[in-house]
Amino acid sequence: MATYNTLDSSQLKRENLINNDDFINDASQFLAEREDYYSDDVEDIYDRYLEHFRYQNVNEVTAARDMYHAQNLQTHLHLFLLQQTTQLLDQLAHS
Repeated sequence: MATYNTLDSSQLKRENLINNDDFINDASQFLAEREDYYSDDVEDIYDRYLEHFRYQNVNEVTAARDMYHAQNLQTHLHLFLLQQTTQLLDQLAHS
């Protein structure tokens, strides 16, 4: 089970996430399925992940499409973990 969404604020950093296989696998799978985006570069995956979820925060259509995409339980779990991590990163950036 992925644990990147439970990192404390001192560990929730770009470097730790791009070196976390669970995070990269979840983000890669989500981006491939949702945006038809493929990359082996962990920096690109991280940047694209942040771009997607930050855009989702201000765009209801993107949020609705993400929820539609998460029809099965496994996809829903990965989406939840990625969204939760984005929220934590944003909270840290604004504190």
